[in-house]
Amino acid sequence: GNWVSSRRDGTSRLYTLPLDDLDPPTKRLWQVVREQVSSSTAAAQDDRRLKQVLAKRRTQSEAFFSSAAGQWDRLREELFGSTSHLQALGALLDPDLVIGDLGCGTGIVSGWLGLFCDRIIAVDASKEM
Repeated sequence: GNWVSSRRDGTSRLYTLPLDDLDPPTKRLWQVVREQVSSSTAAAQDDRRLKQVLAKRRTQSEAFFSSAAGQWDRLREELFGSTSHLQALGALLDPDLVIGDLGCGTGIVSGWLGLFCDRIIAVDASKEM
């Protein structure tokens, strides 16, 4: 089976061992190996290095956001687009809601809301819209 899965994150690749996805014999084998290796000097050194790397990442992240605070709105728009913040708000909507977009104009907001709910009623007084 697949013991390790990976995903890209920018220029990095992150690896995980999806224990829940392993079949029972493979999972048991992993547990036996882990029991044998976890008390080794190498495992303790790996654990210390991991803690150091994670602490360094936290420090770098804090430094980045501290230095970018005054420009964050502009940076966020450049990196993620001008409506990225709306994705988080849209995800809060109950998908079973019926939304009324009154004065919908060209329907740009209705189209976006349609990503998060099943039914939208869009109305505008202008026939051209």
